[in-house]
Amino acid sequence: MRQQCYHRNNGNNSEMEFSSHRSLLSHSTPLLFLDKTERLMNVGCEDLYKRVFDIKPKIHLFGHIHYSYGVDNNSGVCYSNGAICGENYLPINKERIIELHKTS
Repeated sequence: MRQQCYHRNNGNNSEMEFSSHRSLLSHSTPLLFLDKTERLMNVGCEDLYKRVFDIKPKIHLFGHIHYSYGVDNNSGVCYSNGAICGENYLPINKERIIELHKTS
């Protein structure tokens, strides 16, 4: 499996991203997917949104926006915000097991 790793520095927000054809792992959320705050504002990263669109992984795992814990499926991508802590940094959400099945 070919993997790619790159470091992106956007102002004060540095992030390491690991990707392959099947999966993408990042700290930040992509814009419009599980990125809403308590005030229902979308605060995800537009560059990451574009990156997901370009590489079309089967799954994108991230956290960062604690309020938007959950799973969303859109256009063949499974988005999973695995933030187990709430806004007060205490664990309130359960961990998830996500199974990917090989398709022909």
